[in-house]
Amino acid sequence: MSAVPTGVAASDLSLLWVIGADANSFLQGLITQDVLLPAGTVARSFLLEPRGKIRALLWVLNGEDRVGLITNESDVVAETLRMYKIRIKAEVSEDPRQVLMEFGPDFGWEWKEVDGVLSAGAGRVRLLVGSQKAVSLSAAQALQARIMTGEPLIGADLNDKSMVHETPLVADTVSFDKGCYLGQELVSRIETRGRAPQRIVGLRGDGTPPANGASVTLEGRDTGRVTSVIAQGTGFIALGMVRGEVSDGTQVLLDGVAATLVKLPFDDATTA
Repeated sequence: MSAVPTGVAASDLSLLWVIGADANSFLQGLITQDVLLPAGTVARSFLLEPRGKIRALLWVLNGEDRVGLITNESDVVAETLRMYKIRIKAEVSEDPRQVLMEFGPDFGWEWKEVDGVLSAGAGRVRLLVGSQKAVSLSAAQALQARIMTGEPLIGADLNDKSMVHETPLVADTVSFDKGCYLGQELVSRIETRGRAPQRIVGLRGDGTPPANGASVTLEGRDTGRVTSVIAQGTGFIALGMVRGEVSDGTQVLLDGVAATLVKLPFDDATTA
């Protein structure tokens, strides 16, 4: 059996703060998740461009007149927020402290700040801001944990043409009960019609891992590509973007290497 590596990893994440009387209502009209949640709760969300394509994937730290946004696209997020901040009583600033990622069992969905260290639980990930904890996971172990937990990365698994419904995160990142937000029309249309043309999946195979970008073929037909991959045991696990109609459990070839589509997130049973 192979379990998700546990421990602390370095990251390229940054923390932005939106602070002021209008912080929550301002973000409510911009991002996909409901921001009018109790202070101290953590949620996942996307920031989209007006046509509905993904700009950034976020962890949202809800507070009273203060909302934290943790992302690896802080420049894009800050620029977008400042562009839409017209007659808004809130300011956008970047927290200079380092953000670490800790992988574990289930850290819950809440955040707090004690003695200058911010800790934000988000399921199997905890984000540590300003912590002096030692990094215990290598880059390869952190990549393995990211793949196994089904966490897509912008620049690797997602790009500026990607849509929310291509990810496995819709249930955690989108509120269909709140009012309008930036890019909502495309999200609502796909939700109503039922399926995106492609989606991120897990892949598992034996032997030598394929390269990132390897073609995914089904019965000789090109059906997608590998986006993130790591060796595991005598084989490999990966994330890939494939055509939406290809179901979990399907046998495919990755540049000739046999693999099986696996439901995300991976668990101990599917990574044996």
